[in-house]
Amino acid sequence: MLFSLNKPGLVAALLLGGCSATPASTPPSSADAVVMVGSAAAGACPIMPDARPYAFGLDPTELSSFESQAKTNVVFVAAEGCSLRVLPSCDAAASPGKLGGYRPLLRTSVNRSRIDIRTTGELYTRLPVGGPALLPRLEAGESLHADYLVVGMREAEYGQQYRDDLAALPGCAGATHFVYAYAAGAFALHASGSRDALRRGGDLEGCDAQGADASRCESPVRLYLRPIVDGHRPPQATLDVAAK
Repeated sequence: MLFSLNKPGLVAALLLGGCSATPASTPPSSADAVVMVGSAAAGACPIMPDARPYAFGLDPTELSSFESQAKTNVVFVAAEGCSLRVLPSCDAAASPGKLGGYRPLLRTSVNRSRIDIRTTGELYTRLPVGGPALLPRLEAGESLHADYLVVGMREAEYGQQYRDDLAALPGCAGATHFVYAYAAGAFALHASGSRDALRRGGDLEGCDAQGADASRCESPVRLYLRPIVDGHRPPQATLDVAAK
Protein backbone atom coordinates (compact mmCIF):
# COMPACT_ATOMS: atom_id res chain seq x y z
CA MET A 1 0.00 0.00 0.00
CA LEU A 2 1.37 3.39 -0.91
CA PHE A 3 1.84 5.93 1.85
CA SER A 4 0.25 9.20 0.83
CA LEU A 5 0.72 12.63 2.38
CA ASN A 6 -1.86 14.27 0.16
CA LYS A 7 -4.20 14.78 3.10
CA PRO A 8 -3.76 17.94 5.25
CA GLY A 9 -4.71 16.15 8.45
CA LEU A 10 -2.15 13.42 7.86
CA VAL A 11 0.61 15.95 7.16
CA ALA A 12 -0.22 17.78 10.38
CA ALA A 13 -0.15 14.54 12.32
CA LEU A 14 3.29 13.67 10.95
CA LEU A 15 4.72 17.11 11.65
CA LEU A 16 3.39 17.32 15.19
CA GLY A 17 3.40 13.65 16.22
CA GLY A 18 6.01 12.48 18.69
CA CYS A 19 7.79 9.24 19.45
CA SER A 20 6.89 7.80 22.81
CA ALA A 21 7.64 4.41 24.28
CA THR A 22 4.88 1.99 25.16
CA PRO A 23 4.24 2.09 28.95
CA ALA A 24 5.91 -0.82 30.73
CA SER A 25 2.61 -1.88 32.29
CA THR A 26 1.02 -2.39 28.89
CA PRO A 27 2.31 -5.32 26.80
CA PRO A 28 3.21 -3.87 23.37
CA SER A 29 1.54 -5.28 20.31
CA SER A 30 3.62 -6.49 17.36
CA ALA A 31 2.95 -3.18 15.64
CA ASP A 32 4.05 -1.11 18.65
CA ALA A 33 6.88 -3.25 19.98
CA VAL A 34 10.08 -1.35 20.68
CA VAL A 35 13.22 -2.79 19.11
CA MET A 36 16.07 -2.04 21.48
CA VAL A 37 19.15 -1.42 19.39
CA GLY A 38 21.29 0.03 22.15
CA SER A 39 22.34 -0.75 25.69
CA ALA A 40 19.48 -2.05 27.78
CA ALA A 41 21.22 -0.67 30.85
CA ALA A 42 21.23 2.83 29.38
CA GLY A 43 17.59 2.40 28.33
CA ALA A 44 18.38 5.09 25.83
CA CYS A 45 18.07 3.94 22.27
CA PRO A 46 14.64 2.69 21.22
CA ILE A 47 14.14 2.68 17.45
CA MET A 48 10.43 2.26 16.89
CA PRO A 49 9.15 0.32 13.87
CA ASP A 50 7.70 3.63 12.66
CA ALA A 51 10.35 5.84 14.25
CA ARG A 52 10.39 9.58 13.59
CA PRO A 53 13.79 10.84 14.76
CA TYR A 54 14.86 14.43 14.30
CA ALA A 55 17.82 14.90 11.96
CA PHE A 56 19.63 17.16 14.45
CA GLY A 57 21.42 14.14 15.87
CA LEU A 58 22.99 13.11 12.55
CA ASP A 59 26.64 14.05 12.33
CA PRO A 60 27.59 16.29 9.37
CA THR A 61 28.86 13.37 7.29
CA GLU A 62 25.63 11.41 7.67
CA LEU A 63 23.56 14.52 6.96
CA SER A 64 25.54 15.23 3.79
CA SER A 65 25.11 11.60 2.65
CA PHE A 66 21.37 11.82 3.23
CA GLU A 67 20.99 15.04 1.24
CA SER A 68 23.02 13.66 -1.66
CA GLN A 69 21.19 10.32 -1.75
CA ALA A 70 17.72 11.85 -1.48
CA LYS A 71 18.21 13.84 -4.69
CA THR A 72 17.95 10.70 -6.83
CA ASN A 73 17.05 7.69 -4.68
CA VAL A 74 15.20 6.66 -1.58
CA VAL A 75 17.44 6.64 1.51
CA PHE A 76 18.21 3.40 3.38
CA VAL A 77 19.69 3.39 6.87
CA ALA A 78 21.13 1.00 9.44
CA ALA A 79 20.07 1.54 13.05
CA GLU A 80 22.94 0.77 15.40
CA GLY A 81 22.75 1.81 19.01
CA CYS A 82 21.88 5.50 19.12
CA SER A 83 23.24 6.05 15.62
CA LEU A 84 21.41 6.09 12.33
CA ARG A 85 23.90 5.24 9.59
CA VAL A 86 22.98 6.33 6.07
CA LEU A 87 23.87 3.75 3.40
CA PRO A 88 24.84 5.95 0.42
CA SER A 89 25.69 2.95 -1.80
CA CYS A 90 22.32 1.29 -1.28
CA ASP A 91 20.78 2.04 -4.65
CA ALA A 92 20.27 0.32 -7.94
CA ALA A 93 23.07 2.09 -9.81
CA ALA A 94 22.58 -0.09 -12.88
CA SER A 95 18.84 0.64 -12.89
CA PRO A 96 18.23 4.14 -11.52
CA GLY A 97 14.84 4.47 -9.89
CA LYS A 98 14.35 0.73 -9.39
CA LEU A 99 14.02 1.23 -5.65
CA GLY A 100 12.16 4.47 -6.09
CA GLY A 101 12.88 8.03 -5.09
CA TYR A 102 11.02 10.89 -3.46
CA ARG A 103 8.11 12.80 -4.88
CA PRO A 104 8.34 16.61 -5.17
CA LEU A 105 8.02 18.65 -1.99
CA LEU A 106 4.47 18.91 -0.67
CA ARG A 107 4.52 22.38 0.85
CA THR A 108 2.87 23.17 4.17
CA SER A 109 2.53 26.40 6.12
CA VAL A 110 5.92 27.44 7.48
CA ASN A 111 6.29 26.06 10.98
CA ARG A 112 9.17 27.30 13.18
CA SER A 113 9.73 25.55 16.50
CA ARG A 114 12.29 25.07 19.27
CA ILE A 115 13.32 22.15 21.46
CA ASP A 116 15.19 22.69 24.74
CA ILE A 117 17.15 19.84 26.29
CA ARG A 118 18.53 20.11 29.81
CA THR A 119 18.65 16.55 31.16
CA THR A 120 19.83 13.13 30.00
CA GLY A 121 16.25 11.91 30.00
CA GLU A 122 15.18 14.74 27.71
CA LEU A 123 18.16 14.06 25.44
CA TYR A 124 17.31 10.41 24.85
CA THR A 125 13.59 11.10 24.60
CA ARG A 126 13.89 13.89 22.08
CA LEU A 127 17.19 13.15 20.34
CA PRO A 128 17.90 9.42 20.70
CA VAL A 129 19.80 9.44 17.41
CA GLY A 130 23.21 10.90 18.15
CA GLY A 131 22.50 11.21 21.87
CA PRO A 132 25.84 9.79 23.12
CA ALA A 133 27.82 12.32 21.08
CA LEU A 134 25.86 15.18 22.65
CA LEU A 135 25.79 13.81 26.20
CA PRO A 136 29.16 15.34 27.25
CA ARG A 137 27.64 18.79 26.78
CA LEU A 138 24.95 18.06 29.35
CA GLU A 139 27.45 16.44 31.69
CA ALA A 140 29.47 19.67 31.53
CA GLY A 141 26.44 21.61 32.76
CA GLU A 142 25.35 22.99 29.40
CA SER A 143 21.91 22.74 27.83
CA LEU A 144 21.02 22.12 24.18
CA HIS A 145 18.65 24.16 22.05
CA ALA A 146 17.40 23.15 18.61
CA ASP A 147 15.66 25.72 16.44
CA TYR A 148 14.04 24.35 13.31
CA LEU A 149 11.70 25.32 10.55
CA VAL A 150 9.65 23.02 8.33
CA VAL A 151 8.38 24.10 4.92
CA GLY A 152 6.99 20.80 3.63
CA MET A 153 7.19 17.03 3.31
CA ARG A 154 8.63 14.64 0.75
CA GLU A 155 7.34 11.08 0.53
CA ALA A 156 8.83 8.01 -1.12
CA GLU A 157 7.28 6.61 -4.28
CA TYR A 158 6.98 3.18 -2.66
CA GLY A 159 5.30 2.63 0.69
CA GLN A 160 7.37 -0.50 1.42
CA GLN A 161 10.86 -1.79 0.66
CA TYR A 162 11.58 -5.53 0.55
CA ARG A 163 14.61 -7.40 1.80
CA ASP A 164 14.88 -9.77 -1.17
CA ASP A 165 15.01 -6.79 -3.55
CA LEU A 166 18.02 -5.44 -1.66
CA ALA A 167 19.88 -8.75 -1.41
CA ALA A 168 21.57 -8.33 -4.80
CA LEU A 169 22.88 -4.86 -3.91
CA PRO A 170 26.11 -5.10 -1.84
CA GLY A 171 25.75 -1.53 -0.60
CA CYS A 172 22.50 -2.45 1.15
CA ALA A 173 24.04 -4.94 3.58
CA GLY A 174 22.95 -4.07 7.09
CA ALA A 175 19.96 -1.96 6.05
CA THR A 176 17.24 -2.08 8.71
CA HIS A 177 14.91 0.76 7.67
CA PHE A 178 14.24 3.17 4.84
CA VAL A 179 13.17 6.80 5.06
CA TYR A 180 9.65 6.74 3.61
CA ALA A 181 9.14 10.47 4.20
CA TYR A 182 10.95 13.43 5.66
CA ALA A 183 10.10 16.94 6.79
CA ALA A 184 12.22 19.43 4.84
CA GLY A 185 13.42 22.81 6.03
CA ALA A 186 16.37 24.02 8.10
CA PHE A 187 17.71 23.66 11.64
CA ALA A 188 20.46 24.74 14.00
CA LEU A 189 21.48 22.94 17.19
CA HIS A 190 23.33 25.00 19.80
CA ALA A 191 24.84 24.38 23.23
CA SER A 192 24.38 27.08 25.84
CA GLY A 193 28.13 27.46 26.24
CA SER A 194 28.93 27.91 22.54
CA ARG A 195 28.12 30.65 20.04
CA ASP A 196 28.65 28.37 17.03
CA ALA A 197 26.10 25.75 16.02
CA LEU A 198 26.98 22.15 16.91
CA ARG A 199 24.89 20.86 14.01
CA ARG A 200 23.30 22.74 11.16
CA GLY A 201 21.13 21.88 8.16
CA GLY A 202 20.05 24.37 5.54
CA ASP A 203 19.94 28.11 6.27
CA LEU A 204 17.57 28.68 9.17
CA GLU A 205 17.48 32.47 9.01
CA GLY A 206 17.52 32.60 5.22
CA CYS A 207 14.79 29.97 5.03
CA ASP A 208 12.64 32.02 7.42
CA ALA A 209 12.92 35.15 5.27
CA GLN A 210 10.05 36.10 2.99
CA GLY A 211 10.70 34.95 -0.57
CA ALA A 212 13.60 32.77 0.55
CA ASP A 213 15.47 30.68 -2.00
CA ALA A 214 13.99 27.16 -1.83
CA SER A 215 17.49 25.63 -1.90
CA ARG A 216 18.03 27.00 1.63
CA CYS A 217 15.11 24.98 2.93
CA GLU A 218 15.73 21.46 1.63
CA SER A 219 17.59 19.88 4.52
CA PRO A 220 15.93 16.97 6.35
CA VAL A 221 14.56 18.08 9.70
CA ARG A 222 12.64 14.98 10.78
CA LEU A 223 12.83 11.47 9.33
CA TYR A 224 9.94 9.03 9.12
CA LEU A 225 11.26 5.47 9.08
CA ARG A 226 9.75 2.17 8.10
CA PRO A 227 11.38 -1.22 8.64
CA ILE A 228 12.37 -3.24 5.59
CA VAL A 229 10.03 -6.20 5.23
CA ASP A 230 10.72 -9.75 4.07
CA GLY A 231 10.05 -10.95 0.53
CA HIS A 232 9.91 -9.27 -2.89
CA ARG A 233 7.94 -6.24 -4.03
CA PRO A 234 4.58 -7.37 -5.43
CA PRO A 235 4.31 -6.71 -9.20
CA GLN A 236 1.20 -4.60 -8.64
CA ALA A 237 3.18 -2.14 -6.50
CA THR A 238 5.39 -1.36 -9.50
CA LEU A 239 2.35 -0.87 -11.70
CA ASP A 240 0.72 1.43 -9.16
CA VAL A 241 3.74 3.74 -9.12
CA ALA A 242 4.22 3.64 -12.88
CA ALA A 243 0.62 4.67 -13.38
CA LYS A 244 1.03 7.92 -11.42
